Amino acid sequence: MKIIFLNKSQTEKRIEYKFIISKSDRNYILSYLYSNKIFSKYKPRSIHSIYYDNNYFTCAQENLSGLSNRKKYRLRFYNFSQHSKKLSSIFEIKLKKNNLGSKIKNKIFLSNINNNLFDKENLKHITKHLTKNDFFEDKINFNEKLLIEYYREYFVDHLNKLSITLDSNLIFKDLYLSNKQISVDNLIILEIKFLEKHRDYCSELFKNLNISRSKSSKYLIGYNKLFLQNILPIY
Repeated sequence: MKIIFLNKSQTEKRIEYKFIISKSDRNYILSYLYSNKIFSKYKPRSIHSIYYDNNYFTCAQENLSGLSNRKKYRLRFYNFSQHSKKLSSIFEIKLKKNNLGSKIKNKIFLSNINNNLFDKENLKHITKHLTKNDFFEDKINFNEKLLIEYYREYFVDHLNKLSITLDSNLIFKDLYLSNKQISVDNLIILEIKFLEKHRDYCSELFKNLNISRSKSSKYLIGYNKLFLQNILPIY
């Protein structure tokens, strides 16, 4: 496999609210969005994300402990096909400081892909190149831990002050120990993202949304299900 590292960019700092809801509440959520002039932004797409951590799962532990200044590392593919011999991806370092988050994005092009992209040989090859090019910064012994696949829908309000995503049909696969895979069909993850200057606008818009916010990321949900046997009440 050939790997080419392309351009690098960083997003603006944003606030992100997460909600974990039952699939049965999907129509309620869509009705609430539409009634507040929030509509589909563009076509939904499938996403595959590889999450990286060390063998102590430090990134997951920092998330669990609520550490105010933390990072998360992932390689993301959009509309991935197993038969692709070449494809683009984005390596992201997700930065969180207090209630603000941003991303450092590195575009990566993969070609001459043999067999399944997510088999052990290919994953180790990708990790080796990411490590060699210092994508994990000063982190030691980082490697692939978890693959998360899901279907994402995109929405935006009529003033373009916030973006919303709905993630469903989640599949979590252990890349570290057992290759165990777990499908979660009964949950939807709703994320609302906006700049800090739009906080009051967003709070007013969603003050009547009858669901509770969650601090759990998809990575944390997968970590809990695959490596902790669901011992954490993270929802």
